[in-house]
Amino acid sequence: MVAGVPRIMASLTSIPIDILIGNILPLLSVKDYLSFSSTCKAFHSFAYDEVYWRKLATSTFRMPTQPLREKGWRELYKRLSSAKLFTWGSNDECRLGHSQEIRSVPFPTEVSGPENEVVVDVVAGGWSITILTASGSLYCWGSLSGVFGRGYDHRPRKLGFPDGYSSKIVEVSSGRGHILALSDNGTIWQWSGNFSSIGRFIKFVHVDTKTLQSGQPAGRRGRGTVQKVVAGWNHSAALVNGVGLVIWWTASSDPNGVDGILVDGEIVPGTSFIEGDKESSKGMDSYAMEVGEVLDFMAGDKFLVFLTKTGKVYALRTNGPGSVAGIRPTQLHSFSSPPGEKPMSYISGSFGKFVIFNNDGLVYIGSQYIVETAVRGIADEDDEQAIKPIIMPSLQKRGIVAIAFGDYHSLALTADGKLFSWGTEPNACGCLGLGPREVASRLGVRYGRDGILDEPMEISFNEKLEVFYPSTGQSTQSPFVFNIAAAGWHSAALVLTSNPSKRKVSSASGLPSEIEASRFNPRMPHHRGRPFGEAGHGGRVHPNEAHRTPSCPIQDIITANPSPFIRHGPALPSPGARPRNVVTGGPLIVGPNDRLSSDHEEARRQENLAGAGLSHNASDGQGSQGDTEEENERGSNSECKLT
Repeated sequence: MVAGVPRIMASLTSIPIDILIGNILPLLSVKDYLSFSSTCKAFHSFAYDEVYWRKLATSTFRMPTQPLREKGWRELYKRLSSAKLFTWGSNDECRLGHSQEIRSVPFPTEVSGPENEVVVDVVAGGWSITILTASGSLYCWGSLSGVFGRGYDHRPRKLGFPDGYSSKIVEVSSGRGHILALSDNGTIWQWSGNFSSIGRFIKFVHVDTKTLQSGQPAGRRGRGTVQKVVAGWNHSAALVNGVGLVIWWTASSDPNGVDGILVDGEIVPGTSFIEGDKESSKGMDSYAMEVGEVLDFMAGDKFLVFLTKTGKVYALRTNGPGSVAGIRPTQLHSFSSPPGEKPMSYISGSFGKFVIFNNDGLVYIGSQYIVETAVRGIADEDDEQAIKPIIMPSLQKRGIVAIAFGDYHSLALTADGKLFSWGTEPNACGCLGLGPREVASRLGVRYGRDGILDEPMEISFNEKLEVFYPSTGQSTQSPFVFNIAAAGWHSAALVLTSNPSKRKVSSASGLPSEIEASRFNPRMPHHRGRPFGEAGHGGRVHPNEAHRTPSCPIQDIITANPSPFIRHGPALPSPGARPRNVVTGGPLIVGPNDRLSSDHEEARRQENLAGAGLSHNASDGQGSQGDTEEENERGSNSECKLT
C-alpha cells in the first residue's frame, strides 16, 4: 500500500449485478451458491433467481429448456427426481406402457418406468412413447413399424448404440415411425424400422458437421455443429450452425453402413445467417440476411415451419428428395405478432399442425393446409382467409407454455402445471383424458362413434396424489404437470410429486438419492426494516412466491360449465405476474442451444449434485448432510466485504 493513500475496501455489493450473476456466481457449486445467498440480505434474492435455476435444471438433469416457462425453475430442480410418467388413450402395441389386455385408458394413469432413472422429457410417435432420462438414456414403448397385433411388451425397452459407441442423449424427437436424438457431443442418432433397439448415427454426404471436443464449453459451438434435431412425419431436419436447416429422407430399413446411415441432406435456402458472426456474414447473400437467424423450427407431414430471431415465420413443403434444395421458403406474414406485441419466440408441432407463441401469451395455431396454400400462392380472397392463423380466444394470454397435437386431439399446458385437452377422441379411445364416456359426456364431450370437445377442458388426474406445486411451494391434490406429449390416438405427461426424498436412485445414474429440502431454503438474513410479509421463508413472503393458485377438484369440474378458461377452475396467471430477468429486466428467454455438451459440463453437473448435498452414498443410499442452521446464521449479518 502506497504511503498516504488510504486503503480501499472492495465490496461485492458494488459489483454490477450482470457481472456478478453472469460471470462470477455460475462458477460456484450449488452448495456454495446457496451459502453465498445467505451471507447478507443484499444477496438473499439470488437464492430464487430464475435464470440460475433454469440453467442448473437443464444442465444437471438434461431437462429441455422450455423457453416459455419463466418461473418455478428452483422448485423444478428440487423435485425433478420424483417425476412420474402418466399415459392415456389407445394402448395398441402397449404404447402406453400398460398390459396388452388393456385396449384403451380414458384418464391419466401412472406408468412403471425404468428403475433408478429420473424422467425429464417425453415425446410421442405414431405408435410409440419415448422418454429421456437425466442420465442421458432413452426408453421406448410401442412400435416404430406400424405393424399391429399381439406380442408387444408393456415394459420399456432401452434404445442402445452400436458396439464401441457410448453416447449421452440431450435431446429427443419422434416422427411417425422413427426416433431422432442428439448426443452431448453433437452426433445425430436415429432408431427406426422393426424397432431395433440399436441406433444408427446420421452422416451427411454433402454437409460437413463437427462434433464437440472434450472440454469444449456448451455455449461455444462452432460452424458445423448441430444445434437441434426434429423428426417429422416423413422426414427429418437439423439446424446446423453456419450451414442452416438441413432436411433428409431416410430409408429406415436400408442403412448404408453397419453403424451409420449416409444421407444426402438438402439445405433450406436463406437459413445460414448467424447474428454477430462476421465470418458467416462474409459473402452472405442478401436473402439470408433478410430472413435472419433461425431461432426454432418444427417438422410435420410433408412440411416444415421455422421461426427467426426477429419473429418472422417461414414455411416450405417437404414432399420428398429434391423438393427443398434451391427453393426459397414462403413467409407466413399473418403469423408474425401484431404491432405492439412482442415478437414470436417459440414454435412446436407435429403431424398436420403447428403452434407459435410469444412471451406475452399469444398462441397462433397453423396447419398443413395453411402451409400448402401459402406456398402454392394466393389466388383469391378465399386463399387470403385460408392462410390466417387459428386464434382460439380461450388460449390467448392464459399462461400457456406448451401445446401438443395428436392426430385429432390437442393438449395445452399452463405455467402453473394445469393440463387441458380438446378435439376429437376417435372410437372413444380416451386420448382426451377426461374419463370414461359417462364421465366425459358430463364435461361437455359429445359422443357418437367418436367423442368431440370444442373448447379446452382441464384434465383431472384419476389418482388423488399428493404432489408438489412449484409456483406456490405447497402440496396440493392437483398434480403439477411440467411436460406433455401427444401423437396418434394417445397422450402422455410428466408430473411432479411432493416426496422426492423417498425415491432412491442408484449411484450408477450419478443423480441424487435424496434431496434435502432445507438446503434449498436458506435462512433470511436479519432484516432491519419492514418485513416482507407474515409467511414464507423466515416469516416473510418472497416476491416469487406471492402467486398462489388453488387446486380444482374433479367435483368442481363435473358440475361446472365446459369452458374452464372462462367460467370455472383456478384463475390462470396473468402475464404481468410473471417474474422478470433480474439482469436485463426483460422476460426470461432461453434459446434451444442451452444444453449439456461436453465432459467439462458433465463434471460440473456431477459437482453440482454433490455440492448441493445430493451425492450418493453407495452403502446406505442416503444423500450427504448439508450445512446446519447455525452455520447459515453465522453468515447472515456479514458485511460482504472483499479485502
